[in-house]
Amino acid sequence: MDLEQFGVPGLDDIFKGGVQKNSTILVKGPPGVGKTILALQFLCYGAKKGQPGLFISVEEEISVLRERAKIIGLDLEAYEKKKLLFLLRQDVALRKPFTIAEPLKLITKEKIKRVVLDSLTLLHYINDSEIAYRRALLDLLANMNSTLFLSTAEEKKDGVDNIPFTPEDFLFDCVVKLAKIRKGHTFEKCIYALKTRGREHLEDIFPYTITKGGITVYPQEIPFSLIEKDFRDRK
Repeated sequence: MDLEQFGVPGLDDIFKGGVQKNSTILVKGPPGVGKTILALQFLCYGAKKGQPGLFISVEEEISVLRERAKIIGLDLEAYEKKKLLFLLRQDVALRKPFTIAEPLKLITKEKIKRVVLDSLTLLHYINDSEIAYRRALLDLLANMNSTLFLSTAEEKKDGVDNIPFTPEDFLFDCVVKLAKIRKGHTFEKCIYALKTRGREHLEDIFPYTITKGGITVYPQEIPFSLIEKDFRDRK
C-alpha cells in the first residue's frame, strides 16, 4: 500500500507507517496544544521530500506565522524560496465568503501535493446552519481529492473523555486528537488517533512534547497523567 507520512517523530508509528495517499486528515484540540505546529511539520516534511505544500491561514497573519515557526526551528522562508511551500491568507473573520478558487488555482499551477487549512473552525462560524456547514465542508473535501489534505479544528472541551463528535469527525478519513491532561500542578500533552478509514492504527493515548523542532510523540510510553488518574479512581 502506498503510504504517506506525517513527518512528526513518533506520530507515524501510531498510524502503523503512515496514512493512505491523498487522505483527508483532521487535527483537533483545544487552544495551545500545537495543532498549527503539527500542520507546519507536516508541510515541511513534504517539502524536504520534494512535495510542494500549501498552507491556507484563515486566522493568523502570514508574517506572524513565519516568525512563530522560526522560534521552534522551522524555516518556512527557505522552502518558500524554493517554491516548495506557499502561504496563503484567507480572512473570513468578518464573515467574508471562504473561497477555494485561489487555492485550487495554486494547487494546479504549482502541482501541490500537501495542503493545510488552519483552521476549519471559522468555516463553521461563517455558515448559518449545520446543513450549510456540511455542504461547504463536503465541497472543500471533494476538491482536495488529488492531494494529501490536513485541516486543524478547535475543540471547546479539553481532555480525552466525553468529547462530543462533530460532523467533520465523520467526513475526514483520519482524525487525530490533541489534549492536555491534568498532572498534579501542571498539564501533560497527549495525542491519539480517533480513526483511520480503511487502515488499522494504535488505539492507545500517547504523550508528546513541543520543543525546538516541533512536536515529538512517544508511542512507547504511557501518559503519567493517566496512570495517576487510574490510581486515584481505584482508591
